[in-house]
Amino acid sequence: MFKKLLTLFSLFAAFILFAHTSYASESVRLAQPKTPTGNSSFNLVFTALTTTGSTMTAKCFKQGPSDGSFVQFGSDIALSAGGNTDTCADTASFVTAAGTYLFQVSANDGSGDVFSQTVSVVFDSANPGTPVNYSKDKINSCQYDIKFKTANDSGETSQVALYRSDNTSFNADSGSQVDSMSIGSNTDGVFHNSVPDCSKDWYFAIRAFDSAGNGSDVVGDSNTITTNVFITPTGVQQGGAIATGNKNNSSGVLGTSTAPSSNGSEEVLGTATKAGQTTGTPEETTPTPTQSKGLVSSSTAWAGIGIAVLGAIIVFFLYRRFRQ
Repeated sequence: MFKKLLTLFSLFAAFILFAHTSYASESVRLAQPKTPTGNSSFNLVFTALTTTGSTMTAKCFKQGPSDGSFVQFGSDIALSAGGNTDTCADTASFVTAAGTYLFQVSANDGSGDVFSQTVSVVFDSANPGTPVNYSKDKINSCQYDIKFKTANDSGETSQVALYRSDNTSFNADSGSQVDSMSIGSNTDGVFHNSVPDCSKDWYFAIRAFDSAGNGSDVVGDSNTITTNVFITPTGVQQGGAIATGNKNNSSGVLGTSTAPSSNGSEEVLGTATKAGQTTGTPEETTPTPTQSKGLVSSSTAWAGIGIAVLGAIIVFFLYRRFRQ
C-alpha cells in the first residue's frame, strides 16, 4: 500500500512541476523589417511577455557583415510588469556597409534570459542606373507614349515610375505619379498614358528603382522654358507602392543649366539630375509572441492550474480506491 501511495504522490508532484514550467514563463518575438532595403535606419519592433507579472529587461543584438558574432547595441530596455512592445535603438549608426545584418532580442523577467528568433535584413545602398533614350510622343490630344530604355546596370533596375503634370515645374512624388511598371535592366519600355484633360499640354518624368527602394536620377521632358524644375524624388516599392523621402532631397529635370535653390539644395535643369537614394518605409507587422520557455498567456496559466487541480482529484479517488 505504501509503495502505491508513494508512486501516486510522485506522479502528482511531477504533474504539478510540469504545469508550472509549461505555463509560467516568458517569451520574446522580433518583427521582420522590410528586406532588402536602401534605408540604413529602420525599426526593430519586439514584444516580450511573462506570466509572472514581473518587470522585464530587454537587450538588442546585431551581427553585421564585419561582426564575428552577435553584439549588443543600444542600452538595456526596461519593460513594464508583464512585458510589452518596444523598439530597439536606431540602426543608422552601424548599418553602413552593404550586406546582410542579423538581429535578435533577449528578455529577462528575473528567471533567466530568453531569446527571440533571428531576423535578417539585406542593406543595399547602390542606386540603379538612370534610364536612357527617353522620348515623348503625343499620339493624339488625350494620349501620350513615353518611351525609354533602362540602364545596363547588372540587374539593379526592377521598376520604373512615371510622373506627370500640366506644369513645367512639379514634384516627382506620390501626388504626381501616374503609373509604374516592373522591368529589368537594359530593357526597352513604354508607358501608354491617357491624360485627364485633353485641352492641356502635359509634361512627364521617369525614374528607375531597385528592389530596395533606391532611386536613379530623374529623366524628363526637355523644354526651352527657363522655369526651374525641382523634383523631390520618392521611391517605388515592388508592386507600385511609394516609399517616402530622399537621402539628399534634391533632383530635377528640364532646361540647360544648374542653379542653387533657395533652400540650399541643388536644382538641376536638364534631362538627368543629381542622384538621390530613397529612405523607404519599412514594412513591419506587430509581432506575435511565441513560445520560448513555455506558453505565455493568463488563460494557459489558469489552464495549468485547472489541470493540476484535476490531477489532485484523480489522485484522491485513486487513494480511496486503494484503501478499500
